[in-house]
Amino acid sequence: MDAVLGSWKIKEGSEKNYDHFFKEMGIPDEAAREYMKRTILLSFSKDGDKFTMKEVITNDPAKKSASYTYELGKEFDTVDVDDQPLKMKMEWDGSKFNETYSYPQSPPVHTTREVVGGIMKVAMTVNGVTATDEWEKC
Repeated sequence: MDAVLGSWKIKEGSEKNYDHFFKEMGIPDEAAREYMKRTILLSFSKDGDKFTMKEVITNDPAKKSASYTYELGKEFDTVDVDDQPLKMKMEWDGSKFNETYSYPQSPPVHTTREVVGGIMKVAMTVNGVTATDEWEKC
């Protein structure tokens, strides 16, 4: 579980099947293209039984960052970096994080996050369509 703690950046070129994933979520093509241009820094920290995930878009100063503090297994309401409301729930199964992101306008996104050999492997699934990427510590 502690292997995910720290700061991570996406491994360039590791993104797979994002186009189908965005279509399944109902994200318009222009918004999907804008998302793919983002450079994101993710940071994870832990304080007792609470975790914090911070998301910063580093190549667009007009975008705000978002910070999510949560306890495992408890659903909570929040707002993402695009000011979209959502419900989140994070769980740990002994080897990886299982996360659920529920936006009012789209089906739930089920995400797994696992560190293998120093690389964080992420799979995001909506309605059976999965996109994957890899992240490196920085």
